[in-house]
Amino acid sequence: MEGSDTYRFPKLKGSDNYESWGVDVTSALKAKGLWWITSGKLGKPEIPESKAATAAKREYASAINHWKDKNDRACGVINFSIEQGLRVHIVKIQDATIMWSTLKTQYEQSDLTTLHLAIRELTRSEQGGHSEQSCWYLNPKLLQKDESLVRKRRIEPKKARTKPTPEEALEPG
Repeated sequence: MEGSDTYRFPKLKGSDNYESWGVDVTSALKAKGLWWITSGKLGKPEIPESKAATAAKREYASAINHWKDKNDRACGVINFSIEQGLRVHIVKIQDATIMWSTLKTQYEQSDLTTLHLAIRELTRSEQGGHSEQSCWYLNPKLLQKDESLVRKRRIEPKKARTKPTPEEALEPG
């Protein structure tokens, strides 16, 4: 992360490096004691009731100042770790938890997107001098290697298409 006093890692550029960026920034936030704020595990302190004792109000004032300080520092770490052009998504956000979830929603690839990209890459690759597209049709059994994806999304694999015989290929419609 350019501009960081301690940690150096690539800035978020988009979906392509979101996963590795997320790991890096999470580590940096944890090292700085800011992850609990960012993850939402340490929420903003609740305002005491108006009838609360003065001691409770002082305790709240101390807690909210502590939370604001950590929240501001976490927002700074996130802000400085992304490319300038991506800041448009978070420029008005002043809560680290919301900032983090906004970037996650915007740039994290879903399981289906990852699956689609893997299928696309698989069909582009070459095997034995012939492209796989010209040799065979994609077999859903290959997709069942990651059965958790199929179950998680409740996707039922379609039956595999087979390559037509030369006679079938010549038959009309």
